Amino acid sequence: MRPDSLHMTLAFLGRVEIARLPELSGIANTIQRDAFTMTLDRCHCWRHNRIAWLGASQPPAGLSGLAGELVSTLAEAGFAVDRRAGQAFVPHVTLLRDADCDRFAERDREIDTNKNPAPVPLSWVARDFVLVRSSLLPGGSRYQQLGAWPLL
Repeated sequence: MRPDSLHMTLAFLGRVEIARLPELSGIANTIQRDAFTMTLDRCHCWRHNRIAWLGASQPPAGLSGLAGELVSTLAEAGFAVDRRAGQAFVPHVTLLRDADCDRFAERDREIDTNKNPAPVPLSWVARDFVLVRSSLLPGGSRYQQLGAWPLL
C-alpha cells in the first residue's frame, strides 16, 4: 500500500450522486465527538479477500462512538451504508492486498508466542475525520479528500 492510501474507513457509502455531496457535508457538520488515541497493535489477514491489516486489540470508545453515529446519521438521511450483514465494525488499516495469508498466519503465531500482538504497536491520534472519494484504477485505488471535520 502506498502511504497516501492508508486510512481507516468509518462508513463506506459506495456510489453517491454529486448532488448529494452537500448533504454529506451537512451531516458531517452535525458530528461533535472528542478526539481520541488508539493503539494499532493487532496484525491479521482475512483469507476470503486476502487482505492483511493492522487494527486495535482494544478499539477506543471514541472510535466506536464516531463510527456508530456516522452510520446511524447517514442511514437516517437515506444513504446506504455498506456493512456486511450481521458483522460488527472491525476498525482496521489495510496494509496489503492479495496477501499470502498462510505466510502471514505463520508470522501471527510467532507474534502470539512472544505475547505481543504486533511487532511494533503504533499510537494513532484521531484529530479529525474526512470524506474521501475513491477511484479504482489499474494501479490500485486512489483517494481524494473532499472535506475534513475536526474532533473536539
